[in-house]
Amino acid sequence: MIARITGLLVEIEGDSLVVDVGGVGYLLSVPSTVAAGLEIDSEVTLQVHTQVREDAIQLFGFTSRSQRQAFEQLLTVNGVGARIALAVLGTLTVAELADAVVREDLRVLQRVSGVGKRVAQRIVFDLAGKLTPEFVPVGQGPAVPALAPKPQDPLPLALAQLGYKRSEIDKAQAWIASQGKAEASLDERIRLALKHLSGG
Repeated sequence: MIARITGLLVEIEGDSLVVDVGGVGYLLSVPSTVAAGLEIDSEVTLQVHTQVREDAIQLFGFTSRSQRQAFEQLLTVNGVGARIALAVLGTLTVAELADAVVREDLRVLQRVSGVGKRVAQRIVFDLAGKLTPEFVPVGQGPAVPALAPKPQDPLPLALAQLGYKRSEIDKAQAWIASQGKAEASLDERIRLALKHLSGG
């Protein structure tokens, strides 16, 4: 598994780079802002996410560990693949992404090409509490207090990952509370929510 590459940047084509390391050229896909900030024939160090598939091994490069971690978190969101994750980080800084998630600001997320309202909602749901201050480079973005993670009930996130809409999740939570089960274990509340949402 490749986690970091240092070498000579020999080619930039769109959002792809070729970095020469000891005579071997590594092809990496990067956010557009990363490609725009680099120069041919310069030595670069990139944080790398390696994606292994049956038919290919693909490398994704980032200028910071926080950017790579944000990319990896985005890949956990239902409906977000590598292309959209790169587009998000090519449009928003890590600080802007974290702030949008904390504030549940769908409009900011929808500025990204390929991100509609539903995908933006899933990003907010799935990344709530995950983009904490350590993702934000010092001196960039909002002050840390604005990004401090708030306590999160894991139930909405679990249901969102199963494809339920926010309105459905809110109704299920209200129903569970009306049954006096608001403090029940997560497993029990998921079972009750699924039963309620399926009309059982």
